[in-house]
Amino acid sequence: MTAEKPDPEACRAAALSLAADPLRFVSACWPQMQIYDRQREVLLSVRDNVETFVHAANETGKTRVAAVVVLWFFTTRTPARVISSSSSQTQLDAILWSEIHSLIRASRLPLPFLEKSLCLKKLRRLDSTETEPSDYVLGYVTNAVENFQGHHLPNDKPRVLAVFDEASGVPDEFYEAADSWAHRKLVIVIAQIVQDTPNTMEIAGRTIRLLEEHKVPAGRVAFDAGGGGKQIADLLHEQRYFVQLIGFGESAAAKQAYKNRRAEMYGRLRELLNPDREEGPFALPPDAHSLRQELAVLPLQYDSEGRMQLLPKEAAGPQQGPSLRRLLGRSPDRADSLVLATWVLSRPQP
Repeated sequence: MTAEKPDPEACRAAALSLAADPLRFVSACWPQMQIYDRQREVLLSVRDNVETFVHAANETGKTRVAAVVVLWFFTTRTPARVISSSSSQTQLDAILWSEIHSLIRASRLPLPFLEKSLCLKKLRRLDSTETEPSDYVLGYVTNAVENFQGHHLPNDKPRVLAVFDEASGVPDEFYEAADSWAHRKLVIVIAQIVQDTPNTMEIAGRTIRLLEEHKVPAGRVAFDAGGGGKQIADLLHEQRYFVQLIGFGESAAAKQAYKNRRAEMYGRLRELLNPDREEGPFALPPDAHSLRQELAVLPLQYDSEGRMQLLPKEAAGPQQGPSLRRLLGRSPDRADSLVLATWVLSRPQP
């Protein structure tokens, strides 16, 4: 007795009916798949919002949900296009696309694709190799901005999706190119990692692993010149990882606007967080509670010359007035690491 072959038109109709419901799509294709709350939020956000940002922290299942998003989006509309990208060939090929191909093979609902290593084409029939001329999923390493041009489709509904995996290593011009055609964007960014260690020299090794894993140029990494940061940076320089060293107490570049570099870097972050910013807001992850707490207590202050200034991080003595540590009950390490990151990314690359 032979298994009954699925009806191609019935499969196509079933898939198209799920364009507005990615969760039902998951249930139809992979009924045993467990979707966590964070993954559910991502699926619904891609459906409802132009841009969705996902933090690539460990054990969040971001590769799985990115692959599901790609397959749901591409399967449930025609014509449709998806451009996936990363700064790393390994991240793109061995991780994201490996998951895409694995999910296609495991799907209970036949997915009508002609598969290649970094390309999917939509079959017109499940029993044919004829493909839809306007439908494709492509994977590109971000080394040629020309690959990110010319993917337009009508905007009667969301039909074109851009996926940026490990987006911290993707140059800005690729995002700008995608703005002209992407109806939806899924952007996976590296999470803020907090590590307490009595041996700060461990940080050098951890930094090297992160640089190599996420393909971030060493010149896009910054250390605070105080608190042991210089020793770590010197150790990395010896190994030819030329990270930047920034002193919070240095003079500001815009001396008339800011009292020192610390105030200037926090001022830059304040501009990024402005929801009315022309380039779009710079958003903090909703679960970054400690980071938000550190930023929320910072008073906006100016000195007698009208320059923005911050409270000192540490008070000189018990009777020497307020400090950031006194306001928080701890050092604002998360906020400091964020302003270092936004500052170094906003400057010309050395």
